[in-house]
Amino acid sequence: MSDEQVVEHLYNIARNWITQDPNRTTRKHVENLIETDNIIELGRLFPFRPPIRIGFGTAGLRATMKPGPCGMNDLVVIQSTQGLAKYCLQHNLGLGGNKGFRAVVGYDHRANEEYGLTSRNFAVLTKLVLEKAGIETTLLHGYVPTPLVAFSVKSTPECIVGVMVTASHNPKTDNGYKVYWSDGVQIRPPNDKHIANCILENIVPWIDYGAKLRSLNERKPDSDQLSDREDTVRLSKLYFQSLSNIGGLVTNQYEQARKKLSIDDLDVLPKFAYTAMHGVGHPFAIKCFQHFHLPPFYSTPSQQNPDPQFPTVIFPNPEEKGALNESMEYAETMG
Repeated sequence: MSDEQVVEHLYNIARNWITQDPNRTTRKHVENLIETDNIIELGRLFPFRPPIRIGFGTAGLRATMKPGPCGMNDLVVIQSTQGLAKYCLQHNLGLGGNKGFRAVVGYDHRANEEYGLTSRNFAVLTKLVLEKAGIETTLLHGYVPTPLVAFSVKSTPECIVGVMVTASHNPKTDNGYKVYWSDGVQIRPPNDKHIANCILENIVPWIDYGAKLRSLNERKPDSDQLSDREDTVRLSKLYFQSLSNIGGLVTNQYEQARKKLSIDDLDVLPKFAYTAMHGVGHPFAIKCFQHFHLPPFYSTPSQQNPDPQFPTVIFPNPEEKGALNESMEYAETMG
């Protein structure tokens, strides 16, 4: 293939992407690259040599938020969910299941303002695709921790799959798409390969999801109306109640020790410093401490609230060198 043919092929791939991408911002970005003949950037977004698209494996999807088949974006989420839905139906119907399957979807706060890409929008599109396939889907309300999705799969009758949109400890530029099977465990071989094959067989969007989403937003201007608030509250309560049902976890040892100490001795009880590291964990950490009858912890103020920019850490991962420095300094000031 000549250089001219390679360039023309690249333009054709990019133009085809534009016709399918429901996101106006990423679509406009690719259109501008074509109009300005920015072949280098087009080549980065639409590579000619493998890997030519994001891979799907036991960890689901994880990549930088950007346009094109190698990034995390609205179209990739739609394509991946179409393949996931097809395989889920084929697998469960093949096992003798009946129609009436359910799914659970959750998301965190990650976002890329430049391209108009957010975890929430990925989750909403995931719900739309699953329901287009005939799978009734609970979209958990607001930011939720990943374990709640896995738990909800097990706690929802006829639930065959769960999806959590998050990149966990990755840098702020990344996002991900974790898939949980009907047993509440992340997918494992050979299901991952079967799903990957089904994705490639369902690349073309089944409907105009952008138009569908706009129509829903017009009928329900409050975007939160697309999520399931009551189910989220119910499942969250069940999650914490289940902790009490696991023998030996909730012991009340702290309260018992506290009662035996004099006022002068209370300072010897352990103190806890916590950091959400700009993630979504703070309100759930509070509930956990309350549930285990532990004293309130000291939350690192500068890292307490969800912030997709993760301004004080490069990798929001406690295992990364320096990631806990700010929290440790705060712990020192609090004694």
